Amino acid sequence: MHHHGYVWSGEKAQFDHEGIRRPAERLGEQLAEYARRFASDQDRDSVRLAVRSVSAVDRLRQGRDVSLGFYLRQSQFLSLALVTCPNAA
Repeated sequence: MHHHGYVWSGEKAQFDHEGIRRPAERLGEQLAEYARRFASDQDRDSVRLAVRSVSAVDRLRQGRDVSLGFYLRQSQFLSLALVTCPNAA
């Protein structure tokens, strides 16, 4: 089993243009990097981010995918996706 990781941030209106998305290496690092820019105070909470990271690891170990989305300040959006190959679904 192996995984593919993708991160994208930018104007929400551009999100549907798949060609501009870029691969990411580690989910926890990406969450920490963008956390200060999250629009929601709740999403910026470090404990909540840690729980999300642990949950993502659990899902990946089960052969499942992880997809997270966060609204950033202004009209920006952050998408983080981890895809498991082969997928358990």
